[in-house]
Amino acid sequence: MVQDLKKINIFKDLSSDQLASIKKICRKKKYGAGKVIFEENMVSPGLYIVLAGTVKVVKKLEDTKVDETLTLIKAGGFFGELSFVDGRAHSATIIAVRDTELL
Repeated sequence: MVQDLKKINIFKDLSSDQLASIKKICRKKKYGAGKVIFEENMVSPGLYIVLAGTVKVVKKLEDTKVDETLTLIKAGGFFGELSFVDGRAHSATIIAVRDTELL
């Protein structure tokens, strides 16, 4: 898993010891295509790193039942960082576009 972390841009300059420390608090989880990882306004304390697959960031349009896809995040990308830092609820829903593995 340390090699997985080294491939992620935000971790690329960390030492092996630093990566080993991070590895101790990480978990891998798989999501099938179409699975909701978390919903808008949900609180979850994690930082999510896409190891494989793709997720989409979806926002509900105000006063409608329509969802708008804001962006796609592929392997090497991450999300949930703002909630991870400030503890607030997520501002968008994250859905696996295809089978996805997250850290």
